[in-house]
Amino acid sequence: MHRPVAYNDSRSREARCRIMNNRQPDFASIRKQPMRKTPAPADESEPRFVQRADVAPTNGFSLVVDGHFKARYDDQITAQNAGAELLGRFPMLQILIYDAATRMKSPLQ
Repeated sequence: MHRPVAYNDSRSREARCRIMNNRQPDFASIRKQPMRKTPAPADESEPRFVQRADVAPTNGFSLVVDGHFKARYDDQITAQNAGAELLGRFPMLQILIYDAATRMKSPLQ
């Protein structure tokens, strides 16, 4: 039969302390490492241009797809060609061309 360990026995207490000391890490020998910061990419020095779908463009022509501004073009013919190609691939879309100079939306011709 297994005999329970008596807590007042000095040998068993020393054995328990030795086992516990072997399991505990030595915190004095562990040095804290400084946190490393990731360097910022050098090629991203200037801010990126982000076109927002809820703000009307100020120049050129834009495609309006289902009420949202999408791609911007410099001339009306390029915008119409891109809109026609998009409408050919996805006929269920409502595509308009927005002229920023006159602030008018017109359907594809």
